[in-house]
Amino acid sequence: MTSSLARWHEWASCANHPDLDWHSAEPGDVAACRRICQSCPVQTACLEEALAECDPWGLRGGLTPDERELIAGPERVRILPAHGTNARYAKHRCRCGVCRQAHARYARHCRNRRRLSGSQRAPQIQKRRASGDHESSVRIK
Repeated sequence: MTSSLARWHEWASCANHPDLDWHSAEPGDVAACRRICQSCPVQTACLEEALAECDPWGLRGGLTPDERELIAGPERVRILPAHGTNARYAKHRCRCGVCRQAHARYARHCRNRRRLSGSQRAPQIQKRRASGDHESSVRIK
């Protein structure tokens, strides 16, 4: 019996629907996925595993991560990045004010890093060429 429970993924209805986004928080996607879950023969096993693992991702057993967290109780807290981080904004789609600000800071940092890396390369190459310190001027004896 244990081996068949461990292989419940083989009978999951979601396996036949790779076109659906099971991790989306969009209401239309969640509704479409829930319809598949309602008729799934292993919905209970899926939900039990998601609750046992505190899985913070996607629809599992017909429930969203927030709904599973309500069932699991406060002692089974999901591990998520803190509010005010780019990871919370980008990976967990949190659009609160502090997460938006964190994402804006991260994007600004990346743009500045790209600008600096591009503008610093050109002067270094020009300096080496002016000093004769480049590969074409190296002579091997």
